[in-house]
Amino acid sequence: MAKGMSIEELRKSLESDATKQLDELKTENENLTAANKYLKAHGGEQLEKILEQQKIILQLENRCIALSGGVMCDWCGLKVSCPHSPGNKFLKARGYIK
Repeated sequence: MAKGMSIEELRKSLESDATKQLDELKTENENLTAANKYLKAHGGEQLEKILEQQKIILQLENRCIALSGGVMCDWCGLKVSCPHSPGNKFLKARGYIK
């Protein structure tokens, strides 16, 4: 409470602060509602595309291991996602990573 401010002035000040905060929260709620509607309308398409791409990558990884017998595992660049790639222990033993 500021010096010389009456209780009534303090109450009005707090009410105006609460009103500003309420308006900000209403605006944020409207923005989040609009974003939610957009994701419901368009998010399914994007998810389907991502899942299809993951299937294609897995098929390529399986084809690579079947055709190369694992010879290309050190150089393919998919070491993070490929289930056939050598682990970090193998790469450390060969001196590729520290």
